[in-house]
Amino acid sequence: MADSSIVSRDYQRASRLAEVVSRGVLAVKRASLNIASPEGDSEDLRSALAAVLKAVVVALSDRQANDASSRESVMKARALLSSELIDSIIQMRSGDLTYFVEDVRRAAEAISREGTPLDDAELAVLDQIAGAADAEASRVYRRMLRS
Repeated sequence: MADSSIVSRDYQRASRLAEVVSRGVLAVKRASLNIASPEGDSEDLRSALAAVLKAVVVALSDRQANDASSRESVMKARALLSSELIDSIIQMRSGDLTYFVEDVRRAAEAISREGTPLDDAELAVLDQIAGAADAEASRVYRRMLRS
């Protein structure tokens, strides 16, 4: 019973992360195309996505955020990140991890500043992070069904 509750908690975390990332990416893409966001909370989604991206940068580079508010946001977002997600990103981008981390950092900074356009590399990074988060949620869901 304890094992199934742990897996259930893991699934809640993974699905929350996948939802935050995918909704945040949609909000960013809508804003870049000048399409009004139907949720009305695109700023909250952007800041949540930026916090997750900063946490990914910290996890991939073992660096800490500079200011107190960034540290707090990163700590909250890092609670959503699993070591399996970070490992899958490292495996996916092993050949160019340094460049990937830099693209993620630039995307987080651009998202944090309203009106800053994202280039193709940064948009591709968002899609890759969203795909990795979704794949992790699916993996944990399958594990939950087996337990």
